[in-house]
Amino acid sequence: MKPPLLVLFGLFLPSCMLFHKVPRSIHAPPEEGAKLERPLEVPKRGAIHIQGNMVAAIQLAMDHFRPRGTQPSPEELERRDACEFQRESYDVTAVPGPEGVMLVRFTVNQEVCPLTKVGVNVATGQADVDMLTYAVDIRTWRILSIETEPLRLTQPASQKTEGP
Repeated sequence: MKPPLLVLFGLFLPSCMLFHKVPRSIHAPPEEGAKLERPLEVPKRGAIHIQGNMVAAIQLAMDHFRPRGTQPSPEELERRDACEFQRESYDVTAVPGPEGVMLVRFTVNQEVCPLTKVGVNVATGQADVDMLTYAVDIRTWRILSIETEPLRLTQPASQKTEGP
């Protein structure tokens, strides 16, 4: 490549970043926010304190697992329940691991997402639903590994039978 073209290419390459859409938080209209009592107080009872590096590790893993703004394909919706594609359908367990690693596990909350379209993996005979555990390096903010483990399903509420 000729040097002038290389320089021109190098100048315009950063402009490609302008086309990368970064998901933004949705804000309510100011009138709706004004209805809240001020000052906003967080009660001590029921509050959970989560360290910043744990929150960041959870967000990094969640953004990989269920990126904001993505929609499932029609083929995915044939095999899975729509709620499986919603971030709020998952419970999170996070624990500090060895040497700057945070372990983050996502498990579907079956009370929120009852899983009516669960299949069985022919090779293993296990339910085709997994818990995912991410190992996140909290020094470099990279995902080191992702492990899956079959989820033991509870019976969906729609299939429970009441006793006499």
